Amino acid sequence: MTTPEPTPVPRWTAYVRSPQLEITAQIDDFDSLELRPKHNDVGAWVLDLDGRLPVVAELLRPGAGIVVTRDDQLPAVLSGPVVKRHGRRTGDTHTVTLSGLTDDVWLRRRLAHPQPATDTAPYSTAAYDVRTGIASTVMRQYVDVNAAAGAILPRRVLGLALGGDLLIGGTVTGRGRWQTLLELLQELALAADLGFRVRQNGATLQFDVYAPTDRSASVRFSDELGNLGDYEYDGTAPTCNYPYVGGGGEGTARVIHEAPDSASIVDWQRIESFVDRRDTTAPDELSQAAEKATTEGAATVGMSLTPIDTPDQRFGQHYDLGDRVSAVLEDVELTEVLTEVRIVLNASGQQVLPTVGVPDRQGVLAVLDKLARLDRRMTNVERR
Repeated sequence: MTTPEPTPVPRWTAYVRSPQLEITAQIDDFDSLELRPKHNDVGAWVLDLDGRLPVVAELLRPGAGIVVTRDDQLPAVLSGPVVKRHGRRTGDTHTVTLSGLTDDVWLRRRLAHPQPATDTAPYSTAAYDVRTGIASTVMRQYVDVNAAAGAILPRRVLGLALGGDLLIGGTVTGRGRWQTLLELLQELALAADLGFRVRQNGATLQFDVYAPTDRSASVRFSDELGNLGDYEYDGTAPTCNYPYVGGGGEGTARVIHEAPDSASIVDWQRIESFVDRRDTTAPDELSQAAEKATTEGAATVGMSLTPIDTPDQRFGQHYDLGDRVSAVLEDVELTEVLTEVRIVLNASGQQVLPTVGVPDRQGVLAVLDKLARLDRRMTNVERR
């Protein structure tokens, strides 16, 4: 009888990053480190360590951050700046807690400028920065002119560089006008079913656009397979499966585009909503807005689960953020996108806790509350 090959344990290493993006020290003696990278959003991290360690002084410098690798591979699994510091001393114990965000935060710290090449007001030449083309190319262009080497000097993010263009995703149209760069990229990524992220790679912060993979047939979690630990799940009904998209014009001259989700209507009956896109009459942009409305308003199942690593199913090696995976919970098979992963490193070892679909019940309630507020704010001007 053959003895099963032991599952290799990933080696996680955390480093101090200077404000100039230089690796200055390795963080060896931390009490705990929790990493929470997210798919197409800003993730977070929390580091607890003894306040008397020499690396603490470096981490307390404004602009400092961390870089975390798995098995010394680059780009980093997670990198990002410190945004909060908390120190406490109780008797002989001196502990410092550092909280930070992933480097995707730089996409939230820049706006999509309607005239990105113009350095002073008034910005009256163009109302929008409109770009049409292959999704990955358009997304990279917006990052380039608003935050990377193509931006005017004061708006450039230190060290931000573009990864190679994989020329992926269908044709999309973006309209940049004072929304955050993150929001614009999320809209384009949703339309093209793509992922994007910013991670440290050597001396640069690398922005990449990638295509998530449907691994639901090969990456499965279940009791029968012996790779499923604890889990939680939540489900929500759809909030929209029949959008009316209002384009340019007013009254009877206004362009209206309709795009029902027929399968959802069969299951849940018709749930209507109105989307205001008075900035365009282009059919492809109205269709893109309708697709976004039905995707964001679709019924969801969210599950947070504790996988058991096996030689042929490990996070970061066989599946990653944005991939579609499946799990069998209480004899029901669910297939959803891996939206977030929680990695906990401490004296007890390491835990990798993926979140698939909607992150948690509080997140669901927050979404519903936000939708209710938006409904109340929809005015006659939008429907006009």
